[in-house]
Amino acid sequence: MTRKKLYFFVLCVALTACGSGSDPGEIESETDLLMLKPETDLLMLEVLPYKELCMGVAEQLCLQTRRAGSDEVTPFYDPIRGFEYQWGHHYSLSVERFRVEEEELLADASSYRYELRDVDSSSEDDVGTKYQLNRVHLNYSTFTKSDGQYFMVGKPFQCENRQECDALVALNDTGGMVNVTFEYRGEGKIRLLDWE
Repeated sequence: MTRKKLYFFVLCVALTACGSGSDPGEIESETDLLMLKPETDLLMLEVLPYKELCMGVAEQLCLQTRRAGSDEVTPFYDPIRGFEYQWGHHYSLSVERFRVEEEELLADASSYRYELRDVDSSSEDDVGTKYQLNRVHLNYSTFTKSDGQYFMVGKPFQCENRQECDALVALNDTGGMVNVTFEYRGEGKIRLLDWE
């Protein structure tokens, strides 16, 4: 018998032996053995210094990311455990992706969870850097104002012209779309310069 055949035979016997017990906690098949360890991938992500509005289960601000070796920018809908994003900062991340077991999934939730392994690099944009967000849908809570503070889907922002910001808030829930320009103010803060 060749070594390959002998190895295969021993492996088959070992797997069969694992399934021969009657204890309900025992492994009964090769598939069960694989399901004991969650599927894990390591992703290398570039995170851009601004977020864009996106629609998941509800309207939210999504990270804008590129995978290593790709020029395509895509929204990243899920949180990354252990990662604290700050607007105006570029990041290169190593992120572990784990498959969520079916019985743990919530309705409309992702079948993966993400955990930060390492921030490989981080750099801050210059104060005054502009971010153009195009075709922003004016839903119920896209732009709001509370106690004198303006928000874009929960992200506070400053206003260059309060009358213009109030007019933008008044357009909420009209179903229209606008283009907005923000300016980076440092320390993760942004200011609305213009909208049309």
